[in-house]
Amino acid sequence: LSGESAAGLFPERSLDVLRTVATKTEEYMRSVNKANLKSLQSMDEEDSYEEDRNEQQFISEGICESAVQMANQLSASAIFVFTRRGYMASLLSRHRPECPIFAFCNSDEVRRRMNLLWGVMPFRIDLYKDDPEGTIERTFKLLLARGLIKKGDLIVLVTDIGPSTDEIRSVQVRYVNPSSKQK
Repeated sequence: LSGESAAGLFPERSLDVLRTVATKTEEYMRSVNKANLKSLQSMDEEDSYEEDRNEQQFISEGICESAVQMANQLSASAIFVFTRRGYMASLLSRHRPECPIFAFCNSDEVRRRMNLLWGVMPFRIDLYKDDPEGTIERTFKLLLARGLIKKGDLIVLVTDIGPSTDEIRSVQVRYVNPSSKQK
């Protein structure tokens, strides 16, 4: 129907209506998700699904839920997630943040899979090639050059990887202020 309407006499009006419907639907779903989250938090933790998950999954889910709440409360411009498998990006996506999620991984296969996640814009980069700070600087410069963020924007940064093979999960809040030195 939208293709037919856009080819008719009033294509711009048709797109305006579609944009309005999509925006209203997203706003409604955010309010429903907030209500559902509150009711889920008040329920007992006796669900069999809860028993099947391990401690590491609880930690990852808690970090992602907290990161989204923090991003929403601080009106962050974006959430950055550095991930090898895309797992943390999928957890962030489930919580439907009000800002975009920029996911960085070092695999084309993982990047393609993350394209299917709600609100996630994936990028393939060499993770921690030099050092963690260098990687963060490179991502700031990449997204600044593409006009996706601005200098001074507040970013919530989530990671499930470290400079070695160890898994290190963290959440940081940063302002976009790339250094002038090239890495």
